[in-house]
Amino acid sequence: MPRGVRKSELEKLQDELSEVQTAIKQYQDALKTMKEKEENLKNLISQEEFKAVHAIMQEKGISLNELKAMLEEIPAEEMQTA
Repeated sequence: MPRGVRKSELEKLQDELSEVQTAIKQYQDALKTMKEKEENLKNLISQEEFKAVHAIMQEKGISLNELKAMLEEIPAEEMQTA
């Protein structure tokens, strides 16, 4: 039986390069998806933190303006060490 034409070294290298480029594209797409997921999770965490603060404010009967005034009274140096 006749066999197919053997690929030249150049063709083999070009095929391998194409495979590597395809793999790189797949990893880039996966990385993009993971970064989007990371950003979404950060936003969800932030929302949950604000919900917790809001719940405390309601429990203590503090308005947003009152909380803002309290925070503005604290020196910046103390805020950074907390």
